[in-house]
Amino acid sequence: MKNLFLYTFLFLLISQSAFSWSGSVTVSLDQPPPFQFRVENMWKVTLNNTGAEVRVYLTGSVMKGNSQIIDATTSAFSLARGMKRVSAAEMSPIDLKKYNNDIEQTLSKTGTFESGTYTICIKVKDAGSNDELGSFCNDYEIINMTKMELISPENNDQVLFLLPSFTWLPPTPVPPGKLISYQFQITEILNRQTPEYAFLANPIYFHSEKLLTTLFQFPIAAKSLINGRNYAWRVITYIDNIEFIESPVLEFLYKGSNKDVAEINKDIREQLKKDLSDNSSTVDFQASGRLGPLKNRQSLFDEKPFKFGISAKAEYEYNDKQAVNSELPRNFGSISVDPTVSIYGIPFNLNLFYDTRQKEFKQNINSFGFLFDPAILKNKIKEEIDKKKEELESKIKETVKSEINKRKKGIENKVNYSLSPWLKIFSYFDNLGLGETYPNYTSNTVNGVKMTGADISFNPGIMHFAISGLNNLDAIPGTTFSRKMLAGSIGVGLKDKSHFHFNMMKAWDNENSIDINTITNYATPQDNIAFGTDAALSLIQDQLTIKAEANGSMLTRDKTAPDLVSEDIPGFIKNFLEPKISSQFDYMFEVSSDFKSKDIGTNAEISFKSVGPGYVSLGAPNIRQDIQSIKFKVSQPFDNKKIMASVYYKLDKNNIAKLNPTTSTSTGLGFNLKINYKEFPFLIIDYRPNSVSNEGTNGSPAFKNKSNVFSLTMGINQNTKQFSNSMNLIFSSFSSKSNTGLNDYGIMSFNGSNSITFLKIPLTISGSAGYTRNNAVDSRNSFLFDLSAGYEFIKNWINTIGASYYGEEKTNAKSSVYFNSSYSLNSYLNVNFNLMKDFYREDIFQYGEFDNLIIRAGVTAGF
Repeated sequence: MKNLFLYTFLFLLISQSAFSWSGSVTVSLDQPPPFQFRVENMWKVTLNNTGAEVRVYLTGSVMKGNSQIIDATTSAFSLARGMKRVSAAEMSPIDLKKYNNDIEQTLSKTGTFESGTYTICIKVKDAGSNDELGSFCNDYEIINMTKMELISPENNDQVLFLLPSFTWLPPTPVPPGKLISYQFQITEILNRQTPEYAFLANPIYFHSEKLLTTLFQFPIAAKSLINGRNYAWRVITYIDNIEFIESPVLEFLYKGSNKDVAEINKDIREQLKKDLSDNSSTVDFQASGRLGPLKNRQSLFDEKPFKFGISAKAEYEYNDKQAVNSELPRNFGSISVDPTVSIYGIPFNLNLFYDTRQKEFKQNINSFGFLFDPAILKNKIKEEIDKKKEELESKIKETVKSEINKRKKGIENKVNYSLSPWLKIFSYFDNLGLGETYPNYTSNTVNGVKMTGADISFNPGIMHFAISGLNNLDAIPGTTFSRKMLAGSIGVGLKDKSHFHFNMMKAWDNENSIDINTITNYATPQDNIAFGTDAALSLIQDQLTIKAEANGSMLTRDKTAPDLVSEDIPGFIKNFLEPKISSQFDYMFEVSSDFKSKDIGTNAEISFKSVGPGYVSLGAPNIRQDIQSIKFKVSQPFDNKKIMASVYYKLDKNNIAKLNPTTSTSTGLGFNLKINYKEFPFLIIDYRPNSVSNEGTNGSPAFKNKSNVFSLTMGINQNTKQFSNSMNLIFSSFSSKSNTGLNDYGIMSFNGSNSITFLKIPLTISGSAGYTRNNAVDSRNSFLFDLSAGYEFIKNWINTIGASYYGEEKTNAKSSVYFNSSYSLNSYLNVNFNLMKDFYREDIFQYGEFDNLIIRAGVTAGF
């Protein structure tokens, strides 16, 4: 009887113990970013064990309806009593099982699943008995979208409107039943920054939120853009008022003021001459300030062994009021100093820049760089070669062409051979920079990021070597891990000639650089490697160029995630790359051809590009993933290069990895006409219709959005014995329409500017007038007037006074009066002073009324 009682007691005790383990562990899963769920999010768990210590393991499953998508099992680990945040080391490695090939493709490329709603379950199991001790299940909605495409202004455009308009195509596909809205952002590009880094380092100049259309006009209440400055712009998409995806970043040069009509017309004429003589697309690095004071450094070439120069610039701005929707401080200033030394014709430049607009939540706005610009040296050598060739041609005009070419080649060899050893060594450098640098390898590997360290490209003979690094991002508590980046290239041939190069980029975050518990934006420490090759082949006397680029990448989205166990990955790749459960692999390739006829001037370009949804290079943040794109452009000059006609076409398709049930198609056309006769007004006509669409499937409605841009620009500078007159007229039309008809928007703008300078008296009178018609329901038509007069009291001292008025019908208005004064002492000193008073009034509340006094002062010196 005693034995029976004892056995019964032991049985009940054991049963009670077993029962206490069932459901004795509470499982909590970290909330993933909205509308996202990646495989590593399954293992960001916290366990609360109310029982005794036990050895456990975790299982995870993903279900879509009744279909099993994946199963995963972690390694076993000890779970003590109490609360525990499970580490990746304890769970690693994780065995992952996928149930079909489509899931294999999406997981390996992006770490996520096709758009839809999924049930995610995490279970805690006893490692000895496999009994379930606790579980967590929840439904998550996943949305996959391709980045929006910015349409106008295009990259490196000159914006001539006082209040410019911006338009873009929406991200695709647009999920049904969701509210899609946008935030427009603009920031100034300072010193040598790239547009991408400007957004990381500089305060936002202006932003506007909760936009429901893909068209936006810069408002009159915003802080005015400044003539001659470069700005970067982007758009952020929100789903149900939750930030979701950012667009690429584009740059434009603002010249919307009427006070420099003659200069604007002159610049347009010069650009037209350049476009009509050379159809190739170029970037004006001097305008963007990325190479420092180029003109000063060019003037240092002479026969003296040593020559020193320096340029400096200081600016200050004061505001009565905080600017509307801006992160800019009310008062700020900057100073840049660029000492330069030329040693036997070799220019070296030290760039120092300091700005008080630095924010704690931004990357470093200040910079230091030691720069050698090889282009100056190479241009000097080229000038010497061209000079010798011209002398040769004048002497042997009767000689056959083949003999002339032979002798020209001999001149090139002779000039290059006659260089001093130091000049010859430095002529091999394609790039040499220390401190803050902005390397540019290819647009798909390294382009647009800042590296603090070195950027060196060396081309002795046919060989090519390049290396760049090392610091990329500074740690910012709560948002950004510190990041290092290293890039290299090796191969044969010069970058802008026939070549074959291997390129690599490695970036890695320091997971200990910030406290993970303080993160507010779902940031994770990442690791990235991109490796590939690019090649170019020039044929038919450099008239035909064929280019190709192919790269593969691995991005580890979270370095703290568990290790990955997969039989699909070869062992040597595992050992080299050390993939995690959060690692994704993908590739991209691009093939292009460019033909430039030296005889008739025809320029034809065609390209095909495919970028997988998981291809990521942290060294090239402007890449649009999940896109296959075909582009074609042909340009033809007429009448001795006085007229240029161009036609452009592109076709994009997304959904390469089938992350969505429908595929979106984007098309773009471009028609451009440029006319430039010396005695007549120049004329530029540009028309660009764009559209994006997809067919509706599985209950998702069909979608189509059209965005059209049309502009006409004309102007002329006239000189007589009594006066000089400059005039330009600009008309533009922007429209955004969808198949639903909701939030359709159109803007038509007309602006005319005129400036007249009297030659007998140093007086200049300038004026402009504009009218904008808005056809949106909640928008109003607007008009503007500006009138100013400038007088040169003494030589090089010019004072200008003016007034402007901008009004929106029955809504709001801004009046301004301003005074400008500038003095220049040859090319050595320039002093500017600007005083402006704004009066902003509203009939319907939007931004709030204000009066604002603005004082700007600047000094530029150089010798």
